[in-house]
Amino acid sequence: MRHLALIAAFLLGAAPAALSQEASANGEKIIKSHGITYFGEPQLPADFKHLPYVNPDAPKGGELSQYGIGGYDSFNPYTFRGRATAPSVMAIEDLMISVADDPLASYCLLCETIEYPESRDWVIFNLRPEAKFSDGTPLTAEDVKFTHDLLREKAFSSYRTMLQEYVEKVEVLDPHRVRFSFTPEAPRRDVISQMGGMSVFSKKDFEENEYDLTQPTKKPFLGSGPYVLERQDFGRSITLRRNPDYWGKDLPINIGRHNFDRLRFEYFDDYDAAFEAFKAGVYTFRVEQSDQHWATRYNFPAFNNGDVVKAALPNGSIADADAWVFNLRREKFQDPRVREAIGLMFNFEWSNSSLFYDLNSG
Repeated sequence: MRHLALIAAFLLGAAPAALSQEASANGEKIIKSHGITYFGEPQLPADFKHLPYVNPDAPKGGELSQYGIGGYDSFNPYTFRGRATAPSVMAIEDLMISVADDPLASYCLLCETIEYPESRDWVIFNLRPEAKFSDGTPLTAEDVKFTHDLLREKAFSSYRTMLQEYVEKVEVLDPHRVRFSFTPEAPRRDVISQMGGMSVFSKKDFEENEYDLTQPTKKPFLGSGPYVLERQDFGRSITLRRNPDYWGKDLPINIGRHNFDRLRFEYFDDYDAAFEAFKAGVYTFRVEQSDQHWATRYNFPAFNNGDVVKAALPNGSIADADAWVFNLRREKFQDPRVREAIGLMFNFEWSNSSLFYDLNSG
C-alpha cells in the first residue's frame, strides 16, 4: 500500500562528479572526492549549488507539527533500553548523508572531502574546519574517533558487530583528518558509505555529563545539526527550534532545506487517537498510513470547510510493497510452476476494490 499525505492548508512550502586522483607510495591511485556511490560516480558534481529537488529560495519560518505514537522516556536512540523520541537524532549529524534522488550515493556533510584508494581498503575523512556543535565548540577528528570507539563498545549489538568486523583501526591524523582502515572481511562496495553514515558525538559533552550510551537519558546529547531542543512535556510532546547559528546553513547540501523555525511532535497512545487529534487541530501535518482512513474518514468539519487539504504527493521514490514470500527451502515451493500457479490464484482486482478502496496500482 502506498503512503498518502495529508497537509494542513496553511503549511509553508517547503553531471558526473569531478574526482581527483593521486598515486600512493605503492602506486595505487588515491581518489579524492566530495561523495561516493556504490556504482560509478555520484550524480552531483563537486561544485553543485543546491540539491536539484529543493527550492533554494524557500521561505523560512512557521512551525511543522506532526504526531508520534506511544510516548517516549529517553533522548538516547543508540540503545534498546527505554523508548527514545525520534527527534533526538535530528540534532546529531553524520559525516556524510544520502539524498532523496540518489539513494546509492553519499555526499560529504561534516566532512569536506574523502580520500580513498581504488581498493577501498581505507578512507580519510577531511572534516570541515567550520563544523561545530551547537554550543560553539569545534567538531574535530577526536570527536569522530571518540564516537567510533564508543559505538564499537556500547552501541546496539548489530552496530557493534559491524564496527568490530569491518574496522581494523581509526587514526587521528590531525584535528581535521581521521582515517578508517578496514579489515579484509569488510565489503568494499559500501563500507565507506557505512562509515560515512556514522553520527558524531561531542567527546567533551559525553565526558562532562558522564553519559552511559547503554542507558536511557532525559538530557539530549549535544549535536551539530540545524535544530536544537526548545521545550518538552516529557513523554507527551517535544519542540525543536531552528538554530540561527547553525554552522552548516549555507552549505550547498543544505540550501533550501531546514525551512521551518520549529518542529513540534505530539505523542498519542494509538493511531486512532492521533487521527482524532488531527481532526481537532492539535497538529497540522499527517502522513496517512491507512487506506481505509484515506477513503472514508476525511469528512470532518475542518476538511469540509477547506482548513485541511488532502493531497497525494508523488515523490518519485519506489513504493512500499506488501507481499507473501515463498520459502524456497521447502520442496513444494521449489517448482516455479507451483509459485506461478499460486500467484495466478491471487485476485488482485477484487482485493484492491474490496479491501484497499482501489488505491493500489497493479
